[in-house]
Amino acid sequence: MKFSGCKSCFACKVKGGKNNGDCVVNDDLKPVLQAIDSADAVILGSPIYFGDITAESRAFFERFMFQVLNYEGPAFMDSKKKIGCIYTMNAPESYVADIAGKYEMLFGLFHQHVGYVAATETLQSDKYDRFYVGDAANEAYKKQRRETVWPETMEQAYELGKKVAS
Repeated sequence: MKFSGCKSCFACKVKGGKNNGDCVVNDDLKPVLQAIDSADAVILGSPIYFGDITAESRAFFERFMFQVLNYEGPAFMDSKKKIGCIYTMNAPESYVADIAGKYEMLFGLFHQHVGYVAATETLQSDKYDRFYVGDAANEAYKKQRRETVWPETMEQAYELGKKVAS
């Protein structure tokens, strides 16, 4: 998809305008935003790179959230959508709390954030020696986590989906 983040054109906020609460940028993201607008709930996911969601996820997030932001009162929507988030990262689980907390707070401003699942210390490759000098990736440990922790993470994702859908 080809799309950009919010351009801060404020067309979604014109008083009495036909686009109140709807992003007017006409790119590949527009039909996605329209589909989300009619949904009761959404599960969003992003890998974590350099301590945050990806640039593409952030661009989506800006468009998804800014269109419903109203600085002078309630957001431009009839009800709060249930939002769940899934994050994946090669970092330890302790890195997730700050990232997830930030988005939980932001989504909670306009929607109902029901939780998140984090897949951490993921097995990105079965040939780490092609990418790393030494044992920095600890491939054996990652494979062991894939066998033992991954099924639990998938169960957590399933439960998040049930919670968002209820």
